[in-house]
Amino acid sequence: MADKNIVYFDLETQRSFGDVGGLAFKHKMGISVAVTYSTARGSYEIYQENELDRLSEELIRADLVVGWNHLQFDYPVLQPYVFHTLADQTRNLDMMLE
Repeated sequence: MADKNIVYFDLETQRSFGDVGGLAFKHKMGISVAVTYSTARGSYEIYQENELDRLSEELIRADLVVGWNHLQFDYPVLQPYVFHTLADQTRNLDMMLE
């Protein structure tokens, strides 16, 4: 994987589970900020709420997306903002699941 683009990914929400009515409504939590680190770029990128299309493009172009609970939490929170179905269109290593 030395020559691959591994993208480490995390996001922070605008609202808590209590604010939106529980875990079933995580898609309503909103995103305050998201961050990636790309091994190809060698740097971090910070995404605000109005830049999430660019974030989804970076995740789709990655050879591997690494996160913590991003398949069951971060992607569902991000989904209302983007066209792509991220879990289906990305190669992932979710450290919580592993």
